[in-house]
Amino acid sequence: MRLCGFTAGWLLGLWLNDRLQIAWYLYFISSIPIILMLIYIRKSWQIMLIAIYAGTMLGVVRMAVSQNSSNLDDIRQQIGMTTRLEGVIVGEPQWTPQQQRVVLAVQAYQHEQRRVATTGQIMLTLPAEPPRSNGERLLVSGTIITPTSSPNFDYAAYLRRRSIYAMLEPATVEQALPAKPSAYQRLLVLKQRSQTIINQTLPQPQAAVLVGMLLGVKSSVPQAVWDTFNRTGLSHILIISGWNITIVVAALLGLGTALKLSQRHATMLAIGAIVVYVAFVGASGAVIRAALMGAIVALAQPLGRKSDAWAALAAATWLMTLIDPHTLWDLGFQLSALATASLFAWGKPIEAKLRHWLRWRWLEWMIEPLTATLAAQIWTLPIILYHFGNLSLIAPVANVLIVPVVPLIMASGAVLACLGLFGRWLAFLALPITWAALTWVVEVAEWLADLAWAAVEIPRFGLIWLLLAYGLSVGAKLWMERENIEQRT
Repeated sequence: MRLCGFTAGWLLGLWLNDRLQIAWYLYFISSIPIILMLIYIRKSWQIMLIAIYAGTMLGVVRMAVSQNSSNLDDIRQQIGMTTRLEGVIVGEPQWTPQQQRVVLAVQAYQHEQRRVATTGQIMLTLPAEPPRSNGERLLVSGTIITPTSSPNFDYAAYLRRRSIYAMLEPATVEQALPAKPSAYQRLLVLKQRSQTIINQTLPQPQAAVLVGMLLGVKSSVPQAVWDTFNRTGLSHILIISGWNITIVVAALLGLGTALKLSQRHATMLAIGAIVVYVAFVGASGAVIRAALMGAIVALAQPLGRKSDAWAALAAATWLMTLIDPHTLWDLGFQLSALATASLFAWGKPIEAKLRHWLRWRWLEWMIEPLTATLAAQIWTLPIILYHFGNLSLIAPVANVLIVPVVPLIMASGAVLACLGLFGRWLAFLALPITWAALTWVVEVAEWLADLAWAAVEIPRFGLIWLLLAYGLSVGAKLWMERENIEQRT
């Protein structure tokens, strides 16, 4: 648990330095009273508090290094210049029917007819057509500007946490060259072909939902579908996230138990599915983070002790934020980590209660998905309310009816796409199951969303209320653990 304390301190340090943005050594000076206090506290608490303190100080330093990594060659030094830029597209463009946003890793700019080498990333807003792709090389012209924010959204901070400090507007593409061949590029081509096969085989909106669920292409999902799934608390299944993969892994582990597989074989089934899935959809950062969280859930039981599972989660969280401290502000990462932690904390108690209440054998199929859904939502709901203010009252019912079908959709959808790679007519072999499962999801979501009381809009609460919500839930968990210990003794 000391690693958990260190990681908690590390995340606090990242947040503090981003929030306050003062010199890292001032944190050390201001914490001298804390150092003195650590000398006189009880020894049983001393090691844990030292771990938290050390993590906080190192987190502060890591964020300071990240924020001060700019050099004289960085493109942000050229803000205000009208120029040409050469670079490579990194990540997948955010595409809409009206436009696409592209992140360009800049390699050079033009100054007085000279080509000057540079570094850094810049955001481009380009026409929707032709669609751009990861790895494509562009020559673009425009004016380098500082990102602007609105009262409702701090866009500059959003970009800064993705290590983007400048924009090019208006951006005009003068030349485009295809991406260089690579293993990752081949994965992206495979992903694009799979998307085409799905769109050609299934009707809408089923095809759009499957592309979002299976391939993580959010732009494929119509706004009306997003609104329906948001209202019913099902938006998490429309994208690739740790929440989604965690639910699928929990379902696979439950399937392994139902098939009388050993714990080892059930874990191998889940891990194997994750590896194949990552290779299939392309190993982007978001997919790898989600897969890592799913793998931790799969390994939780074989690790034996609950503390080992928590240590694995802490180590993964620390490693991801060590590589890129700005990952802490990625909502997908937040939901992934919180869903995994919530499953560890609340999964067993909720499952025990459900098995006590649902005593009929024919209802046992509900226990695994309902456990995973309810447990994961305990610690993800506050952050969802903090960001969006949408409270879905129908979400528990919707998840019970739909989450059990998600593994079937992803499995049959993957089979459909894979068969289609060898011949479009082969994809129709998996069409009946995939279409039926997707139609169930879409129809149930629409029916539940039409209920007048399905969701309510609440005012978006501040950070204090968020911390209070987590403080109360953690306190309740500690109280339950203490009660269990007293009952055993």
